Amino acid sequence: MLEKRLIELLTRKMAGELSSTEFLELNNILLSYPEALQEEEIFRKIWDFKPEAEDIALFYERHKNEHKNALVFAEERPSITASKTRLIKYRLFSVASILAIIVIVGIFGYKNSFSKDSFKQIIAGKGVRKLLTLPDGTKVWLNADSRLSYDPAMTEVKERLVTLTGEAFFEVAHDKLHPFIINANKVTVKVLGTAFNIKAYPGDAKCETTLIRGSVELTVNDGSKQKFILKPSEKIALIDEDDDNKTKENDHLRKGKTLLIENIVPVAAEDGEYIPETSWTENRLVFENETLEEIALKLERWYNVKISIESLEASSYHFTGPFTNETIEQVLTAMQLIKPFKFKINSNDITIH
Repeated sequence: MLEKRLIELLTRKMAGELSSTEFLELNNILLSYPEALQEEEIFRKIWDFKPEAEDIALFYERHKNEHKNALVFAEERPSITASKTRLIKYRLFSVASILAIIVIVGIFGYKNSFSKDSFKQIIAGKGVRKLLTLPDGTKVWLNADSRLSYDPAMTEVKERLVTLTGEAFFEVAHDKLHPFIINANKVTVKVLGTAFNIKAYPGDAKCETTLIRGSVELTVNDGSKQKFILKPSEKIALIDEDDDNKTKENDHLRKGKTLLIENIVPVAAEDGEYIPETSWTENRLVFENETLEEIALKLERWYNVKISIESLEASSYHFTGPFTNETIEQVLTAMQLIKPFKFKINSNDITIH
């Protein structure tokens, strides 16, 4: 059933008929089964194929006879013009061709493509950060409460595909012939060889990509097909917002979304300057004019705790500064010196009031 549904959704996507609900459904499948990204690429190539006219007509008639009870064909709708009929015939041919090719792809392992054994998944739980090296030599720093899926045979395929949920810093091994592609829920990032950070936690309003060196191509996964090229020391943030917060500068974006492109600004401290977006790879937690409500999410992942903020006033307090190797109690105590609030720690549960 899952394979069949994937085929249906990919077909509708290529035809430009995917609804917002179906888009979310397709994206969830791709996140859960990263290997399905390969099938999406196959669909794209097949959809671009332009067959001969006589082949279309022959295939159409055969397809009509086989599925006449399940489909309503153009001849049964007198109001449809001849040009629309040709379009319908071509689409039927394209859909049928895709279904046929998918069966053929089974020879190369499609039947097992949804087996999680074919892709390897690395998980960093809350309070844990990991450094790993992928088969192609790419180094990945995986932040707390994150997971990365990749193909152990990535060096043997045309594209090096990985899926990220959470946050990771990549130092991608350069390979001009085999692009490195990261699917991170709201965005897809394509690179040849570079160093950058992606933050894409489920439930977070903001999804960020920060480029340190090299070049990346970012595509927004909302059906708009917007593409952006980032330069070193730039970051791009996709923010989900209420319509009331939408600015005129972002009217071209989809409803309820804001896209920001800006330069990286280091945070100055007594012992030096720190880049908030990547300092976590050095086991350093850096805040830059962030509210206590925003910081609480980071602290929960960093220390594997649960934080409840009972004071509305305290949740809006802003903080800036770095922390290295401090305990959660030490961090909160230091923040108390800047803004007045109280906290209580009970095992892994923390209440702020």
